Amino acid sequence: MQRSQTVYRDIRALEEAGVPILSEAGVGYSIMKEYSLPPVQFTEDEALSFLTAGKLVFKFTDGDTQKSFDSALYKIKAVLKNTDKELLDDAYQHIEVLENRYLPKQRNEQLNIKQVLTAILNKNIIRIKYFTGSRFETNEILNP
Repeated sequence: MQRSQTVYRDIRALEEAGVPILSEAGVGYSIMKEYSLPPVQFTEDEALSFLTAGKLVFKFTDGDTQKSFDSALYKIKAVLKNTDKELLDDAYQHIEVLENRYLPKQRNEQLNIKQVLTAILNKNIIRIKYFTGSRFETNEILNP
């Protein structure tokens, strides 16, 4: 009796982790033939950090970066336990990135991360204009 309880508990744990378990009367349990275990498992804190990063990406970056992040987050969610997926869905509604009321209102351009990364990878010179909140002035950096 003890072993069968352990087996059922293990099967439930696998199902909760998102593993597709098949059962057939008189035969037993099996895992779908095409299924393979994901290479990583994320902790709850790691999953929440992805969610938080996503909120920042969608507030401060361009559409291409947002699409790439959204695609990556979809893949990350695919390997999460069901309880962590539910946690993220719930937390998503309660996290918001607000505008800084001290930043200039004319700031309409979103940061194009892909352009910056491409410039870095190609070792190109980049010029960045930014607003210094502590001195309330615009500054510029020219990367040597």
